[in-house]
Amino acid sequence: MTTILYIAPSAGDAHHPQCRIYATKQRINGSIREHYLGRPMAWREVGLMNYQGSLVCFEGPDEQRQELEDCQPLAGGLVFKFD
Repeated sequence: MTTILYIAPSAGDAHHPQCRIYATKQRINGSIREHYLGRPMAWREVGLMNYQGSLVCFEGPDEQRQELEDCQPLAGGLVFKFD
């Protein structure tokens, strides 16, 4: 089963400049962003990215954490897929 990680762009709140990282195992046909916005209950929060694009925390397998770390600096809107 495929796991999809999505870094949701920050809402721009100066008090919370972090992007949240969400995961789902649902099959998605079409836009990941639209699925996330339209079906928020299908996603669970698994991490945070700061405004500098660095991973702050992550709850997931080491393989996924390593991929996120290797891709730093991260950005809102990025999608990662793991089989």
